[in-house]
Amino acid sequence: MFYAMFLKLCAASLILWLGTVKGAKPVVRSMSIDSTGKIKDNQNAKSVVRSMRQKSGSKPVDDRLSMSIESTGKVNERVTGRSVIRKVHGTKNTNANADVALTRDTSSCYVTVYEHWPENIAAGISGLEAAESAWGGHFPTGASMVLQGVGDQPLGALSNLTSSVKVEGPCCKAYGYASSSCADSSQGSPIETTTQLIEGLPAGVVTPATGLASLWSCNDCTQCVKVVQECTFGLYAHGIINDLRGEQGKKVSINVATDATHVILAGPPTFNGNSSTHTDDGYVNPAMTRMEKTTTSTISAWISETNCHDKNTNITEVAGYAILKEGGSAESGYIVGTVIVYDSNTTTVDLGVDLGSSPFIFAFSQSGSSTMISSVQDNVQYKTNSSADLDENYVAIRIKSVTNDSFQIQLQPDEETKNANNEPVFSENIAYLAVKSGLTGDYATHCSDQGDNPASCVSSHGTLNVGGQLVKYEMGLVYSINTIATNSSDNGVVWTSITYRNTTFTSAPVVFAEMQTRNGGNPASIRIKKDSSTTTGFSFIVDEENCNDEERKHVSEWVAYLAIEAPTR
Repeated sequence: MFYAMFLKLCAASLILWLGTVKGAKPVVRSMSIDSTGKIKDNQNAKSVVRSMRQKSGSKPVDDRLSMSIESTGKVNERVTGRSVIRKVHGTKNTNANADVALTRDTSSCYVTVYEHWPENIAAGISGLEAAESAWGGHFPTGASMVLQGVGDQPLGALSNLTSSVKVEGPCCKAYGYASSSCADSSQGSPIETTTQLIEGLPAGVVTPATGLASLWSCNDCTQCVKVVQECTFGLYAHGIINDLRGEQGKKVSINVATDATHVILAGPPTFNGNSSTHTDDGYVNPAMTRMEKTTTSTISAWISETNCHDKNTNITEVAGYAILKEGGSAESGYIVGTVIVYDSNTTTVDLGVDLGSSPFIFAFSQSGSSTMISSVQDNVQYKTNSSADLDENYVAIRIKSVTNDSFQIQLQPDEETKNANNEPVFSENIAYLAVKSGLTGDYATHCSDQGDNPASCVSSHGTLNVGGQLVKYEMGLVYSINTIATNSSDNGVVWTSITYRNTTFTSAPVVFAEMQTRNGGNPASIRIKKDSSTTTGFSFIVDEENCNDEERKHVSEWVAYLAIEAPTR
C-alpha cells in the first residue's frame, strides 16, 4: 500500500512540475492521503503545499512534503528526520517559509504562523509533556508563513490551518481574524512579543493549539492576521513647554498626576535671545532645561544657566518634555530607570537586558537642585533647595561608552561650580530612557556621512501608544558639526540639521536630543535653533559653557534624536 501511495505522490509531483511553465502563476495544492491511499487534492494560491496525514489512528504522522514553486528556478531539498522541505527558488519566493533566510529589519514586526509547531521545539520542554507524548516526541512545523510589517495580512494557503504563532519585533502585536479581510471582530487577545504562556518557550511564541485558542478563541480558524506596532517607551504623558525663563520666581507649571514610578525627561531648550551670536554679552548664556515634581499633580519647569553670568530673565525658551513610567524589557525594546550619579565620577549603568546594537540613551535630572555630599569651598556657588537662585544650577549630563546592555554617565556642572580640587561635590538622581535604536552596528556603520554638512540618518520609526492615543515617532542620529574646525567668526554658531525622512508630522513634534559620545571633555549641552523645529526637522548646536574661557565651540559628537508627535488632547 505504501508503494502505491508513493507512486501516486510522485505522479502528482510530476504533473505539478510540468504544469508550472515560465510566466505562469504558481499554484497551491494541499493533498491529504488517507490509509487507503486515496489522494484528496485542494488547489489554492501561490505555492505548492502537500501534506500526508494518516487519517486512521490517534498519533499524527510527520510525513510532509512542503515546497514553493515559482515560474522557474532551482530546487533545493532539505531532509530533517521524517520531514522533507523543498523550496524552488525563482525570481521571487512567494511562500515565506520559516526555513527561508530573511534579511531582517530589527525595528520591524515579523509574525510567523505555523500549521503545527514553531521551529526549534524539542522534547523535554516544561509544559509540553502531554503534547510530547501525543506527537511521539516529534514536533513538525508543517506549512508556515512569515508576515513582515504592519497591517492586515490574509493567510491565503494557510487559512484555517494555523495552530502556532511567533511574534517578533519591538512593540509588535498580532490579532487573529476568522475572515480573509480581517473585517470581523478580532479573535480574543493579541499575541505580543512579550506574551509567554509556557515558561519553557521564548516570549512571543504561542503553541500548542490550546494555547492559541486561549488567546485567539479557536484553533485552525484564522484567515487573516492584523499586525500592529504600538510601542510605549514607558510614555505616560508628553508635550511642549513655552515661556521658560531663567528665573526661579517664574517657573512654568504643568498639571499632570504622577506617582513614585513616574520620571521626567526633558528635551533641549531653544536658543532664542537677541543676538545672532552667543557671545558673553548678556544675550544668550549657556543653559539647560530643569524640571521637578512639586506635588503629585504638578511639575515645575524653568531654565538653569551658568553661575558666571548675569541672568537673562526676560528671554523665554521652549522645550519638550515627557513623563515616563519606570520599567521595560528586551521584548518591549526599552528600559526606563534611575541612577544616582556622584561628583564627576563616571558611573556605569547596567541595563540588565540586551537592547541590541547601539541603543539610544536619553537622560535627565529629577530635581531642580543637587545634594551636597562633602564639605565645599567658599567659591562653590552650586545652589540647594534652600536657595532662591536655582536658576543657576547648570549641570550637563554626558553619556558615553554605550553597549547593548550598558552605558556610562557623568555630571558636568559649569567650571565655576567646583571645589578647591576643581571637582563638583554633589550628586543627582538621573532618570534615563534606553531604547532599542534599530541600528545593526555602530553609529558610523549606519550613518556614514561625517562631512562638513552631515546628513542625519533615521534608525527607527513607528507608532507609540500614549494613554490610548496613537502618535507617530521617529528616531535617528547625526554626527554634529565640529564648530571648532569651522573657524567661524560667530563664536561657534554653526547649526547641525536633522531631517525627518520616514515620518510625516502634522505639527512640530516634541523633540529630545542627547549626545551619545563624549569626544569633547568640556561641559556642553544641546540647544535648538529658534523657530527651527517644524514638521520636517530641526537644527541644533552642541553648546559649551564658558565660565573659564570665552569660546563655546565644540568638537563633533554623535547625537541621537527622538521626535514624538505632539498630543492632540
